[in-house]
Formats: sequence, C-alpha cells, structure tokens
Amino acid sequence: MTSFKFLGTLVNDTLTWDTHCHDLLKKAKQRIYFLRKLRSFGVKRDILLLFYSAIIEKILTQSITVWYDRATMSDISKLNSVRRNAERIIGISLPPLVDIYHQRMESKINNIMKDKFHPAYKYFEYLPSGKRFRAFCGNKRFVNSFFPAAVKYYNDNYKSFVKHK
Repeated sequence: MTSFKFLGTLVNDTLTWDTHCHDLLKKAKQRIYFLRKLRSFGVKRDILLLFYSAIIEKILTQSITVWYDRATMSDISKLNSVRRNAERIIGISLPPLVDIYHQRMESKINNIMKDKFHPAYKYFEYLPSGKRFRAFCGNKRFVNSFFPAAVKYYNDNYKSFVKHK
C-alpha cells in the first residue's frame, strides 16, 4: 500500500484512513510521555491541560473533518484511548473525539453559510421550507464525503443551530 502526505494528511492508494490514523496515534502516544513527565515534575493541572490542548489534542484532531466519518471504529477507539490516558494523567474529563468533530463541523457549516462566495455554499441551500438542506444522492464517493455528512448533521440537529444564531 502506498501513501503520500497532502497538507499534513496521509492519503493512501485505497482511500482509507488507516495509515493516517496510525500516524496520528503514533505521534500522540509519543506526546503522552511528555505529559506524564510534566505531571511527575509536579506541574499544575492548568498547565497540563494547556499542554494537552496545544500538543496532543492538536495532533489527534488534525484534519478531523476530513477523516472522522470514514475512519474505522477501531482507529477511532485507539485515538480515544490516548485521550482517556490524558484524562487519567491530568485528572479531569476531556471531550471525546466525536464532540470535537461535531464542534468543528458546526463551525465549518456556519462559516460556509455566512460566505455566499464560498465554493461549497451551493451545497447548503435551503429547501422551500427554509429549515432543512437538500439531501444528496449519486456518486458514492461524494455522498460519503464531508459536505453530505455536514448537511445530514445540520438537518438532524437543526434546532441546536437555530439556538446558536
């Protein structure tokens, strides 16, 4: 299996995310060591949390809107295990990857909807009811990509989006 790095994301020739998730897991586990060392030196919890957010979570969630929906449950579980290890080390609850994914998806949806000149704006057109976006059908590769997933998420969680506006 061959892969290449494109904008920091590993893409392989079978268009699966195993290689990318394995790379993220490897990098995040290396950083957990430093988090343990900081804790052993008696560093305060606030600083440990800051280290986790800046160093480890940044790695775990690198381009998460691209790969999360198509990653296997096994890969996501392994990445969440790193987060759970960090929780034990720091001593506080940290958000699971699915929550971070949904938060970033909502942010991207809102940014796209605000910019009429965004290339993906056409995917976020309201139906005549004014409450939902149109669903997608057709090419399986496109239907399984970010935009249809974002539209489905918006349609399923319309009320939460209205509260944020």
